[in-house]
Amino acid sequence: MKQNRVCIDSGYKYVYGGVAKRWKTSRNESWDTEVTKAVCGTFMGRRNIDGALRTVVRAGGKFYAATHATPGLPASRAKKGTRFV
Repeated sequence: MKQNRVCIDSGYKYVYGGVAKRWKTSRNESWDTEVTKAVCGTFMGRRNIDGALRTVVRAGGKFYAATHATPGLPASRAKKGTRFV
């Protein structure tokens, strides 16, 4: 099965470092807000955090969530017209 590689640009992100199988059902309080560089990893899905739908990416054993993500490269390096995930 081919996994989708997705990138979230640098800036504010939600980060979950808890039990991997519980990222979908974890409480909003389990997601910390951090400022990080661009993060690229495996597209896991979407979930609602603090009232907004976020794209969730797994990279380096953590889960990162943000409102916009792009396939392949961070938006700052992607070709013009690249669609958000």
